Amino acid sequence: MTMKKQTEKDNDPLVPTHHPLTRTGCCPCCSPRCLVLLVGVLSVLVSLVVLLPSLYMLVWLEGWQVVRSACHEWLEKNHWDIKVTRAVWRGFDWVDMNHSVILSGVVGSSVVHLLFSFMLVLGAILF
Repeated sequence: MTMKKQTEKDNDPLVPTHHPLTRTGCCPCCSPRCLVLLVGVLSVLVSLVVLLPSLYMLVWLEGWQVVRSACHEWLEKNHWDIKVTRAVWRGFDWVDMNHSVILSGVVGSSVVHLLFSFMLVLGAILF
């Protein structure tokens, strides 16, 4: 191992100098922070679009009955092969019997997604 002379200076300083990075997003008009805020707000809106009707149908039975009658009318108007039609009717009957469990899962997933979207927006604002 060789020792450096006292007069030789190390080219690599222990504390690097701070060079602020200029960041640009995918387009020059928006910064990455602006894009993250945009994605976060859109994510919140999409989550609310799914959450509110699902919650409405879960709480008020009349909301589910309206969707159910619309699906029944659509199934009566559109006929396919008899096997396909029977399979669709069986699937719809299963969904109709378990709609509260299915809607509870959709509401729970939407609430978790909404929470993470709010965290994304809050992080982008506070950063």
